Amino acid sequence: MKQSIQTLRGLACIFLVAYHTIGSAPDRGLMMGDGTLLRHLAESFQYLRMPLFAFVAGIVYTFRSVSPGQHVGGFLTGKARRLLIPLLVVGTLQYIVSGVSKGMTGSDLLGVVWLPVYPYEHFWFLQAIFMIFVLVAFLDSFGLLVQRAAVVVALIVAAVICAGDLVRLEYFSIHGALFLLPFFLLGLYFGRFGDPLARPGGVPIAWALVAVGVVVTQAGLLGYLDHPVSRESPIGLLFGAAFCMLIMRTGWTNRYLGVIGNYSYGIYLFHMFGVAGLRMVLPRLGIHDPYVMFVIMLAGGIGLPILVELVAGRFTVTRMLLLGQKPLRPARPAAGAAGEERLASERLAAR
Repeated sequence: MKQSIQTLRGLACIFLVAYHTIGSAPDRGLMMGDGTLLRHLAESFQYLRMPLFAFVAGIVYTFRSVSPGQHVGGFLTGKARRLLIPLLVVGTLQYIVSGVSKGMTGSDLLGVVWLPVYPYEHFWFLQAIFMIFVLVAFLDSFGLLVQRAAVVVALIVAAVICAGDLVRLEYFSIHGALFLLPFFLLGLYFGRFGDPLARPGGVPIAWALVAVGVVVTQAGLLGYLDHPVSRESPIGLLFGAAFCMLIMRTGWTNRYLGVIGNYSYGIYLFHMFGVAGLRMVLPRLGIHDPYVMFVIMLAGGIGLPILVELVAGRFTVTRMLLLGQKPLRPARPAAGAAGEERLASERLAAR
């Protein structure tokens, strides 16, 4: 399952970096306006991009989840280190670099103090997923998600709250967390109780939902409906959920996507530095074709973060501040074959 998960992480990274390469709006990124192929692709994958990240996060959570009766302090401290420290450090760095490149004044740059409170660019995901970890950890500590039926009920409630747009709080990306929560719980169900599509009729129903989702969302994006279909709408949620389940149950693995998936966190944190940097440099090198720029910027948005993670991971300070990883442990000598076997087991458990 590990290779399949890393493959899906790699696919989600491609979706994400491609989206920010094209631009989250027609006046951003490559500035591809409505009606262009790249703009259409960017909008089409909004129903799958972040749901896939959240779905995989839910599966991975089950590998080391909080047990009933367990104190959640240690778990949440670890998640705070992993998510919130890079949020503050890398988010602040991007805010300042972006602001300076846009000619922001010193007083404008002071807006970075709101970074821990309000969503900023793609860093909203770190706030949102942390909020989900807090909620799920407490529910698990009280044993409220142990039973299959309880998870199903929680998933339905989360989907209703999201689709009904019942809570719109932007503080600490609570609104974003409510969008991701159904997919996280679906991943939790998958990891804890097995493939929900294994029951009779499950796969045909999921394929039907995907087909309906494609038709309806494309109709909205192409202007055949009054307005595009929201990703938080019932059809948007069902489309994303069905896609996640179908692609996970295939056990699909891809060597190259798996490599990208191994560095998914670094890519999520740093891809905008590669994308934005190349967007400024390429025209000066005489490269103006948007499709050529797209390919180069996509590669840079993936390659640069991998390099950053490889280098930052070698030093205690940078791995803690930039990646939220634990400090490096001093190497311990292995005593004979038994020691080598023990060290190999520790490395495997740490992956």
